[in-house]
Amino acid sequence: MIFLIIGLLIFLGAHSTAIFAPAWRDRLRQRLGEGGWKAAIGIIALVGLVLICYGFGLARQDPIVCTRHLTGCGMSRFC
Repeated sequence: MIFLIIGLLIFLGAHSTAIFAPAWRDRLRQRLGEGGWKAAIGIIALVGLVLICYGFGLARQDPIVCTRHLTGCGMSRFC
């Protein structure tokens, strides 16, 4: 579960720099250039996506029991 959470933080953090740190993003963009900035963010986002996939696979192998019951209760209303 920890890999899933870390992957989400990395992936969403890479995509949220314009919202939360626009000055830092602009400075780094000027230093690396447009192509370098896109490459760096792309690599960081890819690492986050790989961690999300890996963490999701691990989380499915060892589910948290209470969340399984909560999901079952919620879905029984719609089925």
